[in-house]
Amino acid sequence: MLRAICFGMILLSVVIFAALITSASAQLPIPQQSSTINNFTQIDYPKANSTISAGINDVGKIVGMYVDSSLNQHGFLLSHGIYTSIDYPGANSTTGAAINNAGQIVGYYTDTSKNLHGFVLSSGNYTKIDCPDSTGTLALGVNNAGQIVGYYTDTSKNQHGFLLSSNGFYRITYPGSIATLAFGINNEGEVVGTYIDSSKNPHGFLYSSGNYTSIDYPTAAVTTTAGINDVEQIVGMYIDNSRNQHGFLFSSGNYSAIDYPGANSTSGTGINNAGQLVGMYIDSSLNQHGFLRTATTVKTPPEFSLILGGAIVASVIGVLVVSRKFVKF
Repeated sequence: MLRAICFGMILLSVVIFAALITSASAQLPIPQQSSTINNFTQIDYPKANSTISAGINDVGKIVGMYVDSSLNQHGFLLSHGIYTSIDYPGANSTTGAAINNAGQIVGYYTDTSKNLHGFVLSSGNYTKIDCPDSTGTLALGVNNAGQIVGYYTDTSKNQHGFLLSSNGFYRITYPGSIATLAFGINNEGEVVGTYIDSSKNPHGFLYSSGNYTSIDYPTAAVTTTAGINDVEQIVGMYIDNSRNQHGFLFSSGNYSAIDYPGANSTSGTGINNAGQLVGMYIDSSLNQHGFLRTATTVKTPPEFSLILGGAIVASVIGVLVVSRKFVKF
């Protein structure tokens, strides 16, 4: 009788314990999971032979370059699904490179003597940009304050980055480099671009608060940086050790490769504050296209786990069996 009572007490205690643990564990949420889905949209100027999308502002307006069926090169603006050609007056060719939130567009053109000049297009008016003592200037980035970056070639055929603000031109030179090219600028005045070291290897760079930082995609043979937004998300291009070309995003200290689906090669050229990214890719037929990439974060709703409770119940049943065997013994 005593052994029967002891067994009954153990059984009752175990059942109550298991019920309490199962109930408590049923309220334990599994941490919410999330994943990122990359959505790519191909960008092709109507009837163009090739297209490159180069820059995007915060309302999604895109600028770039296309080559028409007669092999003439033009800039373009894509706004609300409508393409508009951009041609510097009297130019042989024009390229749109960047656009700010005020709609100012910067780029470059070649004149009838095939000399390169930068330009800014603002409120329908074109203004030529030529760095002092240069033989060619390219304007490639602009922020909301109207600061413009790019690069120029001097009379000794050396290439230098530049910043153009209301106070004039400033040279941008990565320390120890033999050439520096500035490609993008954000609203904090941070500049990204590419420099060539003394061994003639290209690297990306970030210029921020007077300091230069080299940017190299891990294990890449070549890295260039082209665009930056206000949270220091940086886009560009790298070439791996197999000589394949990929775009990349550098965000919060982490590198992510960007490859347009099915492309032979991909490059990132610009990014806005919403994280929308533009660039270009070459398809399997060697045709060149622009693209827009938007990243969507998908979150899995929280779930409540019964696994812990079930495991404990199983363990308790095991204890019950052992206890029962022990009592019976």
